[in-house]
Amino acid sequence: MYLVVDIGNSLTKFHLKGETYYDINSLSQEFESLLLQYNGSVDFDTFRVFIVSSRRHMNAEIKDEIKFRFKEIQKRKALWFPIEFNDQLLEFRNKVKDIYPELGQDRAMKLLGALNLFADENIALFDFGTATTLTLGSSNMFFRGGMIDIGFLKSFDIIGKYMDALPSIDHKRLERFYFDFSLVEDGEFSNPELAILQGVFSRVVGTINEWKKFAQNQMNNPITIACGNGAKFFAGYVDHVVTDAALYDEAFKETSNYS
Repeated sequence: MYLVVDIGNSLTKFHLKGETYYDINSLSQEFESLLLQYNGSVDFDTFRVFIVSSRRHMNAEIKDEIKFRFKEIQKRKALWFPIEFNDQLLEFRNKVKDIYPELGQDRAMKLLGALNLFADENIALFDFGTATTLTLGSSNMFFRGGMIDIGFLKSFDIIGKYMDALPSIDHKRLERFYFDFSLVEDGEFSNPELAILQGVFSRVVGTINEWKKFAQNQMNNPITIACGNGAKFFAGYVDHVVTDAALYDEAFKETSNYS
């Protein structure tokens, strides 16, 4: 069995058995249910923790914090497993050829997952996280470039923070309306809110369309895949929406001893 600790720019997420957990307490509860489910038949000495990060370097404080949090789980659940900052990632990452050294681990591993999930297809992977990224991979496992822009959800934070005359639209409000513009007729959004909503959304849709053209120039008929926290908002503009957990599962699926 393995766990992927995904250290993003804004959040640390935990991907375990196809599910994503956003806090250590939820993960701890899941460990408890796993122990009950397997009734002691799982050898947690073979449990593997993979650390992936969008940050180029993780400092000692981040590593120590991760180790501390997992040691707390080990104490509470009376289990043991090694905490590794793994060279194994390089082995998996290198399955995709021509990746430049500075490419974030998360982008590399999600691309590998997408190439495994959609075998024999050229891939244009859109990741709607703190940053919006495009990562291209060919069916013969070559990295073909990409792009980076400010994140979709982060755009609303920036507008609210740096433009005093404009209102902030928080993530919960976005989740509620899910871009059903018909709700605006009921007065749920004021005019400035609607202008911001439509402006940011249309900008990202324009970016998607331009990036699709770039992908098409780089590769023949790539399929478009969206992942990340903001992916669901753009499901109608790509071929597939896939969870980060599913992509990491596919990236690490060859670790059969830890499945």
